[in-house]
Amino acid sequence: VKMYEKLWRETFGVDGDLGEVPSDAGGLVIPKQPERTIVAIRIIGSGEEIEVNDTFVCKVMQGTRLNPIVLDSVHAEDVSRGEGGAVYEFKVHAAVQGNFSVHIKKPKNCCKQIKYCDFWDNTAFMPEIVDSVVSYEKDQLDIKKKIRKKIAPGMRLEVEFLNEK
Repeated sequence: VKMYEKLWRETFGVDGDLGEVPSDAGGLVIPKQPERTIVAIRIIGSGEEIEVNDTFVCKVMQGTRLNPIVLDSVHAEDVSRGEGGAVYEFKVHAAVQGNFSVHIKKPKNCCKQIKYCDFWDNTAFMPEIVDSVVSYEKDQLDIKKKIRKKIAPGMRLEVEFLNEK
């Protein structure tokens, strides 16, 4: 929803109620959606109640919710501890353009997984990339209520991109 709001407000210059814009409004061109390469995803400050480990799986997908294409799927590799708690890293390699998503799941048992968190974004509307990283705070992630209660308030997901300058 935030991406569409940004598209209509900033790109198309629509003020007021978006419901008032006619569906056949002409001259509206989608901005260029740059290609970016994701090289790592990190869970930072998840808290003590949920221990992320190498059984967690991270999938990077492109497309839409109804027709996603899996670009990469990896297990957590590096775990380090610092002042802010544990940092869990998934080393991925996925070239994304347009709509993409990151899904992190944990195993429930031998046959079932539980969603830890996920988000969708678009390369044309991403937050600013600072030092090759985009941070998504806990409130920007889709997390089930039962899991959200167990995750520390300062938890965030960092997505590192290949420095393509």
